[in-house]
Amino acid sequence: MDVDRWARWFWDPALDAARREHGLVVTGTYQSVDEPHTVVVVMDMASADSARV
Repeated sequence: MDVDRWARWFWDPALDAARREHGLVVTGTYQSVDEPHTVVVVMDMASADSARV
């Protein structure tokens, strides 16, 4: 996977707006030092109820 290409897609403003509209907030993205093609995305939901939808 090309991480730079993935990041451009993932951080697209329209996609970020759609996530936020549903209560999803990205709190961090991390790239592995040992495995540069491994990315971990941490997200929080506005509420437990919105996570269930």
